[in-house]
This record gives sequence, structure tokens and C-alpha cells, in this order.
Amino acid sequence: MRTLAQWLDYQLQLHDQEIDLGLERVRPVWEAMGHLSLPPIITVGGTNGKGSTLTFLDCALRASGYKTGLYTSPHLLQYNERICLNGEMASDMLLCQAFAAVEQARDNIPITYFEFSTLAAMHLFARAELDILLLEVGLGGRLDAVNLFDPVVSVVTNVTLDHMDWLGPDVETIGREKAGIFRPNRPAIIGMQHPPSSLIQTAERLGAPLVQLGKDFWVENEGGQNAGWDWCSPNHCERSLPWPAMPGRFQLDNAATAWMALRTLNALPLFHEKAISRSSLEASLKKAQLPGRLQILPGPVERWFDVSHNEAAASVIAEHLRQHPPRGRNIAVFGLLRDKDAEAVIQALKPMIDVWILGGLAGSRGRSGEELLTTLQQLGISGKACATIADAWQEAERLAQSGDRILAFGSFHVVEEALRAANIL
Repeated sequence: MRTLAQWLDYQLQLHDQEIDLGLERVRPVWEAMGHLSLPPIITVGGTNGKGSTLTFLDCALRASGYKTGLYTSPHLLQYNERICLNGEMASDMLLCQAFAAVEQARDNIPITYFEFSTLAAMHLFARAELDILLLEVGLGGRLDAVNLFDPVVSVVTNVTLDHMDWLGPDVETIGREKAGIFRPNRPAIIGMQHPPSSLIQTAERLGAPLVQLGKDFWVENEGGQNAGWDWCSPNHCERSLPWPAMPGRFQLDNAATAWMALRTLNALPLFHEKAISRSSLEASLKKAQLPGRLQILPGPVERWFDVSHNEAAASVIAEHLRQHPPRGRNIAVFGLLRDKDAEAVIQALKPMIDVWILGGLAGSRGRSGEELLTTLQQLGISGKACATIADAWQEAERLAQSGDRILAFGSFHVVEEALRAANIL
């Protein structure tokens, strides 16, 4: 009997590529697992904001009495975070049982680590007494393993440049891939104000009823955080909503998109008997938390942690830093995978960072601190390279004085290693 760690090591060996998009491998394995019956599904894709939007959805649905299955990736500190059953992480025992079921059905088909995880999640969800599933797309949409399962509502939070080696060179091409989660005659929600036309065209071609942030629903917030905010559509407004517990003005867009999805559910016959109310939305706004998303720990030296790893997300952090300057310096602990645009990320934050400390990331997609330092210097910025993120964090703590802020960002790997180095678990 394998342990969870042994199962995860085993899964990494099954395919010679970490990412291999397509449904041709995962479909026959799922079919061999017995055509398991699943509750209704909301699928959330997009470049940024997927995890936050799903967290709002999960909290609001559970506050309304629904039993949820939540599947997200990647995890931050432990694998179990990826699969939650009604708010509780799946246990090691349940995960191992699900992995054994996938392995039995696999019949030597070389599925990826993510595909194995997705099938295991669906195995667990099918056997639990759940009312609704909330699924996060891993990469893209059209060819992602999650797209094997048909949603009743599809959400694309936004589309920006990321994962271009797999999804395409521009936002129109990437948008077309992400729109692959839309389904004929089923609601599609877009959580951005100026989406690529490919998203809209795909929805129209499928006959998917489309609603869009800034057009069919919007956020009103004239008085800032102390004044609350309003969610509005042409024929309805929810006034004076509480500010989300997750920091950042951008979370209003994620929360508004989640509420649009919940209102869409309310219109479906399956959910008529137990409508999701404003009180459930308020509970979600007050309680929803997600580690590593502008996670802020106060103190003489303030510590911030954010998993952002692309230009758009870095620009959001830069704006939050601009709105909340420290008394002293902003000290960055930064690492980035090799397939990310380091120059664009650095440029987005360049005006706000006083000290750059760079840490290397291990693995086939990892990038060394020295490589990042070269990019930094080419942009006319000085910094210090360290072998690991833990080393970079320790250097930042050594340099920091009262009133300074340390910001660890660049990927889930960076935040995980920084949290561990800071003894915050």
C-alpha cells in the first residue's frame, strides 16, 4: 500500500512531460472508471483570479447549505489542498484510495500528474454526497483535463498573456483556448471589462448566454474600502456590500463575477428550492481567505506573500503597493519559472521595489537567481542573487529594518518556500 508521498512520486514518472494538453489520454481512463455520476459543475478558467473566484463561490454556496466539492491547483503547502469536500481537505487515506482507482483504470495510458489528480478528484466527488462541484482549469481550457466534464455554468475570469508556449502568442488565441470551457446553450460569464473578441465569438457561436463584467453587471465603489461597494446589473443592485476579507481592489471584480455566477445558478431549476441569498454572499465576502494571495502579515517589518507570476498580476501588486506605501523600503524576494516573462514582471514592479533579492527555483522549469539577476541588470536594476528562495528570504530578513516591507512573489513555489523560511505554516 503506497503512502500519499509515494503515490505522488509515482505519478511524476508516468509521463515524460509535465504538461501535455489534450483529452485523448484522460477520456478513456475516465470511461474505464465506470461513467460515474456527478452533481452539477461550475468550471472556472482564466489567467488570474481563478482561485479567489472559486473561494468566493465555495464559501457562499456552503453558507447557503449546499455541499460542495472544490478542485483547485496548484497547491501551496500540501497536496490535499487541491481536493476539498464541503470545506475540508481530502485526507491522505481518501486520496490514496482514489489514486488506486485511477491506476486500476489507467491500463498503462501515460497520463500526466495533473490528469491523475483531476481523475482522482472526480472519483472522490462522485462518491461523496455533494450538491455541486467547483472546478478550476489547470491550463488554458479547451484541452485541459477539467474540460472533460460538462459545466452548467462556465466562468472565464480574465485573459492576459501567460503560458504562451502552450496557449498561443496573443490574447485572441489564448482567449479562444480559454473559451473552450463554454458549452452550447449554457451560461457563460466573463469577469473582465475588455475581453478578447474570441471569447465573445465563441460564446455566440455556441449559443451560450453570455454576461460580461462592465456590461451586464458591474462594480460601483465611490468611497473606497470604508464605504463598502455595490454590485449592479441593469435591473438589480446589491448595495453596501462588505469589503472582501482578501485584500486588493481587484478582489471586487472576482467577488462580483462569483455573485453573477451564483445569480445564474439561482435561475436554474435545480437551485430553485434553495436560492443563494445576499446573506450568503456577505458571509463569503467576510470569510473567504486564500493563502498566498496578497497575504499580509503585520509587524515591525511587514511581510507580504503573493503567487503572482505574470505581468498582469504583477501590475496589480504594484498598484496595491502604490496605494499602501511602507514607512521604509519595499524589499522583494523574487523567483520565477523559466517559461514566464521575467522582463515584463520586473518592469511592472520596477517603480515600487527598492531592493531586489533573487532566489533560484528547482526542477525542469526552474530558473536560477543568477539568471534573474542578469535580466535585472539588463534593465538597469541592481540586486542580489541567492541559490534558493529560503536563502533569499533570510537575506531579506537580515537587511530589513523597522518600517520596511518584505514581499515574496513570483510563483506558488516562491510563496511556499518563503512561508516555510519565515516559519509561517
